[in-house]
Parts: sequence; C-alpha cells; structure tokens
Amino acid sequence: MTVVDRSVDPVLQIPYTIPYEDTQITPDEVATSRRHQFFAFCQGHDPQTLLPAWITDVDVREAESKALVDATSITSEDVLETSATYENCWVRLNGDDERRPITCEQASSGVAWDTTNVPAGTYVINGYTWEPPFNLWTLRYGVIKVVDSPDPTASGPALAISNGETIVWEDGTALLTGCVDAMDGSAFSAYWALADGDTASWNPIVVDEPMETTTFELAFDPPSEAIGILMVKVEIVDPNDRSYTAYMNDVLTQLRGNDPEACDESSEASGGGFIGNPGCEESGDDGDETGTTSSAYDFCVDGPMDGSTDGSTSADTSTTGLSGSSTTSSSEDVGESGTPIADGPRGCSFERIRYDSWASLPWLIAFVFRRRRFVAMTTT
Repeated sequence: MTVVDRSVDPVLQIPYTIPYEDTQITPDEVATSRRHQFFAFCQGHDPQTLLPAWITDVDVREAESKALVDATSITSEDVLETSATYENCWVRLNGDDERRPITCEQASSGVAWDTTNVPAGTYVINGYTWEPPFNLWTLRYGVIKVVDSPDPTASGPALAISNGETIVWEDGTALLTGCVDAMDGSAFSAYWALADGDTASWNPIVVDEPMETTTFELAFDPPSEAIGILMVKVEIVDPNDRSYTAYMNDVLTQLRGNDPEACDESSEASGGGFIGNPGCEESGDDGDETGTTSSAYDFCVDGPMDGSTDGSTSADTSTTGLSGSSTTSSSEDVGESGTPIADGPRGCSFERIRYDSWASLPWLIAFVFRRRRFVAMTTT
C-alpha cells in the first residue's frame, strides 16, 4: 500500500529492474521495438483477464508495415486507446514516444509518476514491453492510492491482496492476507471463482465483514466443488458507500486429496513428484530452517544468474525471479518493482520475496515464451 498525499508531494518515484539487457533489434522488427513504458489503471483485474495487447492504432499500423500482424484481426477492445472496458481508467506514466530501451542504465533511474492531473483514487501500475507482435504487460504488485489530504474520510477506500500463488490440498485452509487504507466503519466482502471460462462466477467467502485495522487475514476453506484453479477478489466499502475491488494477482489452486503420510517422502503417498504437500514443512539449505527467504534477485545489481559476464543469455538459458506477469513478450521484457517504494502517512506494506532453495523455483518463476528464447520476469 503506497499513499501519495498530493498536498505534500504529487510526484512518486517507482523503482524497477529488468531480467537482462536486450537492445539488438533484428531486421524483421519495427525500428522502435524492444522498448518499455508504464501505465496506471484505476482498477485491477483477475488473473484470467488480459489487458489490451496494443496501445494505439498507430502501433498496430506500425506492426502491420512489417507484416507482423493483420490489422483487420485487431478489434477496438484489443487497443487500449479504443477499449470501452478501460475508457477513462488509465494514464501513461511516460509517453509512447518516450518508450525506453531495455538497459540497466534506464532501469536504474526508475520512473517518476507526476500525479498532479490524475483523479484522486486507487491505481495499479503495469509495465508495458513494446515488441510487436508479442507485446507484454507486467504487473506491479500492490496499489498506489492518490489523495489530496491525509484525512482518511476525505478519500475512498483502498485494498490490496498480498498473497502470491497459493496452493492448498482438499480440506485445507488458505490464509488470505492484505493491506487496507480506509476510514473507520468500512466493511469488506471476499469472493472466489473457478478460472474455467470466459465469465467468472463469483461465490461469497465472507460478506460485510468489519474492517477494523490496516491489515486483514481471512481463513478460506475452499469447498469440495472448488477443486482446481481459483481466483479471489475482495471488495471494501466505506460508510460513505465508496468502494474498491482488489483481485488476487496470482491463482489459488486446490489439489484433490490430503493424505497424512504425504509429508514422508519415502512413503508411496508422497508420489515422488515435485508438488509437495502445502501443509508440510520444507527445509532450508542447512536442513534446520523452514521457509528460508531472501530479497528478490536483481539482475542489474547482482549480475546474470546464468554465469555469463554480460546481460546476454543463450536460447536455452533463462534468468529467474518473481513475476506478476502471465502474458508473453520478447527477451526485452521489463519487470517492475514488487516492493513498495514508500509508505504513506498511514497503512502498511508487503515485500515480495523469493525462496533461496532452487527446489522452490517452480512455484516462483513465470516463464515467458518468445520466438527467440525463454525469459522470466524479475521484480526487486
């Protein structure tokens, strides 16, 4: 939760990093390819919903000039500027003509968002990588709330769900946690839906639960009919009937079965697979700690994870890190910061972390397939 009080300073500095540098544009690409920019949206969306792949019709025509896309197959909803879904709900942090090359030098400066002329409210930030036709959106975890007064009653509520990808076995319990900035007397409702179709059918977990602190914890016992991949959203409403809906950025998976012997790797019940029982303790590298964590990997600071001496990677090598992305783009993919840049005068913050154990990485890496190579988005 980041609160920007414009009565103090309207400009917010947002840090980010990249998985590796990538600037070598090939003849089949548009001349401005392999660049990135940033956007703020007035609403989030569930993991099953994709943002428009194109920003403007000019972008579409530029890609078509290189025979990278058939413009007749692009609808108005595929273009952010003409999308009715996101009409009046987004702003650029930097312009289309200010798209940045994918270098550590560019990333080191972060991106400044001047909120002076945007409506007060709650926003989510997305990075956009321009490399047609495989353009990519990368979500920054958490929300940014823009206010004109530190008085909580002067602005509507804001809420962010802090869970990453979550896995429970049948009859297990998932602990949903999050951060809140809202006036006293606010209440929240939580819902789940199976990610199995174009239209989500939302089912209540709790309804009109009092929100009494700046954080929340909610125990969710998925019902037996919710075996599979689930989505979660939480709506908060304040006494002035102002509301905000937050979506869990990653999915919640409920696996069938809950064998008490599954924690014993030698037992037949464990199955010998890489999916461990979420209720079992996982040892750290030295065998005497559980859940060992560290700060997220930053390629630009720590160097490439493939052992090379520069930012390049081979076609069968991938950098690794945490990601909020589920769509695809090129090797120049740009990840935004998953760590709140600054706390506001009130509220809380959650830091994105990665497990030290390489055995845990299948749960933490979101691979991005490219026509050239595999990459993974990295957040700091």
